[in-house]
Amino acid sequence: MIRKIALIVLLLFAIIPGTHVPANGAIQENSSLCTGIIKNNKLFIPLRSVFTDFGFSVDWNGNTNTVIIEKDSAKLTLVVEENQATKKVMINQPILNNSRVYVPLRFASESLGADVEWNSKARAAIVSYGGKKIYVYPKSREEITYYSGAYNING
Repeated sequence: MIRKIALIVLLLFAIIPGTHVPANGAIQENSSLCTGIIKNNKLFIPLRSVFTDFGFSVDWNGNTNTVIIEKDSAKLTLVVEENQATKKVMINQPILNNSRVYVPLRFASESLGADVEWNSKARAAIVSYGGKKIYVYPKSREEITYYSGAYNING
């Protein structure tokens, strides 16, 4: 068991590079950068940064630990620390790190209808939506607090 954990840790260090730039060395027009977190070989993205860059409004209700994401008639509700509810779709546990909520990259793809690709040369995920691209780079190791969660898509 210890060997498996050591192997996983070594692999994580091997895939987490230090400094990043897009493959062509320059940020393209209509694109931006953000930093994600890797957990269990999945890339988690900062919810507010990504969704607001794509024109969504993001509101946090600290009393209910709820994030409400809206654009036009689409509305998504993410409830942190909740893992079951009616008509909710389960996701991997959101990560709360330095007062920021991180969600799996797949969440952005499925909830926005965004295109997601991995650029191995840049070592970044590229999320494309509405003519805009966001390059998401993995963060180096940090203390992370984990919470369970679910999200709800209305609209």
